[in-house]
Formats: sequence, C-alpha cells, structure tokens
Amino acid sequence: MRCCRTRWGTDPHDPYLPYRLDTIFDVVVLSTDLGIRKPDPAIFHHTLKRLGVAATSCLFADDTEVNLAAAQAMGITVIHALDEDETAVRLRALLGLPRSL
Repeated sequence: MRCCRTRWGTDPHDPYLPYRLDTIFDVVVLSTDLGIRKPDPAIFHHTLKRLGVAATSCLFADDTEVNLAAAQAMGITVIHALDEDETAVRLRALLGLPRSL
C-alpha cells in the first residue's frame, strides 16, 4: 500500500506566483523552499537574518497559536489573527497607522 502526504508548496503549481510577492515585500520566506516549518524557531531566525533586524523589531500574525508561541518566545510581537477586520485594527494600532485608509 502506498501512502502520500499533501503539503503546501510550489510544485507542481506555484499558488503564490500571481501575487508577485517579491515585488511587494522586502523578503519572502516559504517553508517549502527551506524544508523548515513553523513553529520551528529556525524559520523565524532565518527570516530575521534575511531582514537584518532584531526580533523585537518584528510583528508576526498567524491563525495558529503554537506558531505564535514560538515567535513570541524569540521576542517577536505577535497577533492571533482569527478575524481579518480585528487583525487589521490591531496591526494599524501596533504600526501607528490611521484607523482607516
């Protein structure tokens, strides 16, 4: 009997391609490219190194608590992102942005 495992990634189809993430963000880190998944602290360390910033200068939003705990343990500010409107309000407040754009 064969077993298969479904995983997020870019092979055979890259679901991220239409968004052109590399033109929007300074750094794009995909776990499939590294073979490291959240909540492994190595993915956060890798990202911080690529950004060239300290953990205390970063904000991480995720819908999975275990991923937040790993980031927070490193000193990253975290947001439990379960609702997009609430997340947007919290992001604006933390980043000092106007309440609405």
